[in-house]
Amino acid sequence: TGKGMTSRQAEAAQKLSDLLEKNRIYTDENLTSSMVAEMLGISRSSLSSLVTSTYGIPFRELLNGYRIEHAKRFMCENPTATQEIIAAECGFKNAQYLNHKFREMVGETPAMWLAKNK
Repeated sequence: TGKGMTSRQAEAAQKLSDLLEKNRIYTDENLTSSMVAEMLGISRSSLSSLVTSTYGIPFRELLNGYRIEHAKRFMCENPTATQEIIAAECGFKNAQYLNHKFREMVGETPAMWLAKNK
């Protein structure tokens, strides 16, 4: 188990990691912390604490981080995809939100990033 985690917390952390890595639950644009807490069989506040203690960031930021990394992979594999297609594929509500979050987290727009990383 991780730093001071109970076995139940460690189990929930592993399950969350699997849901994100293997099941890619972050691609659902309507995913909420309540839905994820339910999948893990824990309360929303427990999920919030778990994410903060495990990843050091809030739940929403964790999801957006996974979405951005997915967007990077997707753009490299589909360089002609439109912003709308990328947003839909990666769990963003729309292209504007994708652009906003991408710029916030990466420091440039998806198009600028792709031009450098083709």
